[in-house]
Amino acid sequence: MTLLCIVVSRDGGALVLEGKARCYTFSPIESPCEQFRDAREENGVGAVASFVAELKRRRVVRAATVYTAVAFVLVQVADIAFPALHLPEWTLTFVVAMAILGLPMTVGLAWVFDVTPHGLTRTPVTATTAQPAAAEVDEASVAVLPFINISPEPENEYFSDGLTEELLNMLAQVEGLRVPARTSSFAFKGKNTDIRKIGERLRVRTVLEGSVRKADERVMITAQLINVADGYHLWSGTYKRELKDIFTVQEEIARAIVGTLRVRLLGGSSARPTSQHTTDSASYTLYLKGRFFANRRSENGFRKAIECFQDAVARDPAYALAYAGLADAYALLSDYNLLPPKEGMPRAKEAALKALALDDSLAEAHTSLAMIRHDYDWDYTGSEREYLRALELNPAYATAHHWYGEFLALMGRFAEGIARLEQAQQLDPLSLTVSADKGAAHYYARESEKAIAQLRKTLELDSNFAPARHLLALAYAEKGLHSEARSQLEHALQIAPNTPRFIAALAHVHAAAGDMEQARQALATLDRVAAASYVSPYDRAIGLAAVGDTTGAFAALNRAVDERIFQAVHLKVDPLLDDLRPDSRFVAVLRRLGLS
Repeated sequence: MTLLCIVVSRDGGALVLEGKARCYTFSPIESPCEQFRDAREENGVGAVASFVAELKRRRVVRAATVYTAVAFVLVQVADIAFPALHLPEWTLTFVVAMAILGLPMTVGLAWVFDVTPHGLTRTPVTATTAQPAAAEVDEASVAVLPFINISPEPENEYFSDGLTEELLNMLAQVEGLRVPARTSSFAFKGKNTDIRKIGERLRVRTVLEGSVRKADERVMITAQLINVADGYHLWSGTYKRELKDIFTVQEEIARAIVGTLRVRLLGGSSARPTSQHTTDSASYTLYLKGRFFANRRSENGFRKAIECFQDAVARDPAYALAYAGLADAYALLSDYNLLPPKEGMPRAKEAALKALALDDSLAEAHTSLAMIRHDYDWDYTGSEREYLRALELNPAYATAHHWYGEFLALMGRFAEGIARLEQAQQLDPLSLTVSADKGAAHYYARESEKAIAQLRKTLELDSNFAPARHLLALAYAEKGLHSEARSQLEHALQIAPNTPRFIAALAHVHAAAGDMEQARQALATLDRVAAASYVSPYDRAIGLAAVGDTTGAFAALNRAVDERIFQAVHLKVDPLLDDLRPDSRFVAVLRRLGLS
């Protein structure tokens, strides 16, 4: 028997999940004892680490260390001096007792107060416990956090993740309700983040969380809606059903959330979320697995996703959403240079068209087709038409805003593209790729200052996001900050060694700084990488242009066009190839791309 269980209940601020307690702090921290209690109840390494970091921030450890050292010295002095002064024995005992009693008092004072150049001041609470600014939070908003997999089999994580994503997509279709996109919500997966910190970072008033237990053909789902301001639950429910009834359960949960928010937030909106695309539970399970593997963004993940989507449509040939997933998997496999575009893109296009033939109302399929028409077909008018149709069908679809913003920037329509990317950021505030691509749009627009500022913000989200360091290096180079540019690229290559795009950029940066010998060495490194793995002709063109081999650069660009490398559509705006623009051969390549 298969049991699918999603259970969410809250008692006194603790989310109880099969014997595991997860506690949130909803009031300002007043004492280290209270902070430790919360960390202990969180029962997680992240909470303890957070508590230790807070001790350091408040200089408690330093104060305790200094006090202990001073007290030890005083006791030693008293031990020697008091007998010589013929003081009673109890005076030494008194000094030792006062020293011991003074330690907790010192720790407490260090926790609450800090010594600054302006005198003794009260230590401010951290951002984690501070209330988010009301002006930055949308009134009608809910974040759907990843439901916890409490199934006996850890591999059922695909099901809990998939269910979360389905609920998120259903709620995102409710007019007037802002729902942060998957990337942002899943940024908190596996983390014991304070509930108010989540609300602050995602700019939401409420949070939906829960758990899922799946066993054979039965599921149990527990879900609860929590008010970010005070931590109290607004609604909770537990569902024990057969797997074949999963679609009904999803609808019930989504409608319960909308019903609760309608009363409190939406002013009586009667929108009813619906998201059923197949009646076959096995096909649906395969679809969820496909999305789970595709989200890993790796070659193995994409290939497993393709298998799952193919199996899903084999069981249910009318499953349009599975065809859309198949289109995305093939297209991204090609865009990641893991499958030749001429092999992957036609399959992606076939799947996208099949999805739309089955259901023309799928925003996901229109978005997939738009990307293919741009990156591979070079049908720019058709691509924009598909993006606009996708956004008409689902204005809250962050991916459509994101990819359309990229499209507009690459067409040289920078202001429109940046505005669209800002919309994507509002829907998906913690997405690294959206943030970095906004920086790229500023870079393509030759707005290096704005690009630098934006890409620094991206690295604040994740300092190890190598693509952001690569783009930041290019923006620095554009501004003439060659040392900073080299440093960023060296860091990027430490994170992702032998990445051709980064090596080609390094050749460009060295050349821009006037160090042609280093530029040629970078190009030689690119050649060595090409001997062992695939290097895009477009990246090679950048390296060749950097060392002044114009003929070789144009040969590589034409090869990129022949192979329909997706990077070729960057040619119209890419600053890395500005030295080639005066050459008539550059215009000829643009014409081949339909960009003249």
